[in-house]
Amino acid sequence: MIAENPAKTLTDPSLSLEEFEQLAAPLIHGRPLLSWQSVGRFLDAEPGPVNWLFRDLIEGGIVGAVVARGGTGKSFLLNQLAAAAATGRAFGPFVPEKPSRVLLLAGEDPESILHRRIRATVHGMGLLSGPQASANDAFLRENFAAVSLLGESRVLIAKGATGNPETTAVFAWLSASLEDLGKAGKPVDLLLIDPLSRFFGLNENDNADATAWISALEALAKKHGLTVIFAHHVAKGAGKDGSDLSGRGASAIGDGCRFVLSLNDIDPKDLKTYGIPYEDRYRFVCMRTPKFNYVPRSGKDVFFRRGEGGILEPFQIDAGIRTRQAEKLVGIMVEEGKPATQRDLLKGSAWKAARQEMKEEFPTLPLRADLPLILTCAVENGLLERKESTEKNLNGLPTYVYRFPGATADTADKRRTNDGQDTLSAVEPDFLNQPGEPISTADTADNAIKAGRSRRTNGGKKTLSALKQAPEAKTERRTISGGQTALSGSSVSALKPASRKGL
Repeated sequence: MIAENPAKTLTDPSLSLEEFEQLAAPLIHGRPLLSWQSVGRFLDAEPGPVNWLFRDLIEGGIVGAVVARGGTGKSFLLNQLAAAAATGRAFGPFVPEKPSRVLLLAGEDPESILHRRIRATVHGMGLLSGPQASANDAFLRENFAAVSLLGESRVLIAKGATGNPETTAVFAWLSASLEDLGKAGKPVDLLLIDPLSRFFGLNENDNADATAWISALEALAKKHGLTVIFAHHVAKGAGKDGSDLSGRGASAIGDGCRFVLSLNDIDPKDLKTYGIPYEDRYRFVCMRTPKFNYVPRSGKDVFFRRGEGGILEPFQIDAGIRTRQAEKLVGIMVEEGKPATQRDLLKGSAWKAARQEMKEEFPTLPLRADLPLILTCAVENGLLERKESTEKNLNGLPTYVYRFPGATADTADKRRTNDGQDTLSAVEPDFLNQPGEPISTADTADNAIKAGRSRRTNGGKKTLSALKQAPEAKTERRTISGGQTALSGSSVSALKPASRKGL
């Protein structure tokens, strides 16, 4: 064997053909022949810790892309990822594992634009203000380098003499530069390329060319131990749902990446859901994660608001949405004038129109999943009262009846909650008994609910103030279930217990 006789060389006439091929392999192929590498090395030890660039999101040493239409915010996102990585400060969902060294190559922006955008980035992210300003400033100077290559040779891969994709002299220059930086004590952890089109000398629509591009970047990542993220324009016919993986051109661009982030204008249906005026639609950007190979894909959209200078500000777009949903639901319950259980609201035929109204108001609302949260919000904000029911669900757990404060304590409600309310004084909602707003004793519990609905909805037809001028009803005898009678001019609370069953 070769290992037992290291003195043999390619010029040794005693070499067998097999021995000659083994010795010549590095010269012919540029590397030794493949050896048997058993998975036993994986079975014998636990894997090492993950080398996160951004915790639980982007792993170090891989290639990924940011895909979006022109003007959506790709460049600002790359700038802000660079600033976050360099300082170790979180930016929205991007939480750096530690401060990292970043090199940004700008292929289409001149030095003046790069200057303006990076300055807007660090100030807009608040990195140079507050107690961490001094530390952030030092990190940015040490860890963040940005170079404009506008007007210079910058194509990393193109067709070679044989017509096949080959890396260029610029690629060799970049690789040598990264190696030199590493030797100088400044190894790059994150390489940002903005955008692909300025560094790509091949056919974007050719899958073989696209794969060659990804392979070239993977070679850089492996050789220099860094992560590469490039910006790419989205395909013209792509939808706004973030499902397009490849961006413009061949699908192999997106397929070859280990992760893809997509930026989109906010979906029109989300404008109504989140209460955003139509004229403000371009102030918001939605980020989706259509592809992640090494971490679970997030089904939750991430929203940014465009701030001063064009930076992207993380924005909790659903902040307050739960309160608005709770207020809407309570308004519907007030109009209905009756309490309900969670099951009633989800499945009851009497509440079908209410469910439809909620869906129209909040088109993306998963009512079945979110109703418990909406009801809890309503209770916590004092919009609804929750009473434990005497009934049990199919699992033997208690159920609850929800009603707005002062709602009609009807028979079913009393039976289910057993709250001991033996008079109907509670059927007049508290919000009707405000000082200076007397309610005629001629109003029955039914009318009180209607008055409450009119006051809350204020649809322009009837308001509580109109009730003040209403003439006192004449004393009138009314027949009630069970043969009981009462005067409509008397207080509702004076009704005998026997008459409550009929209300």
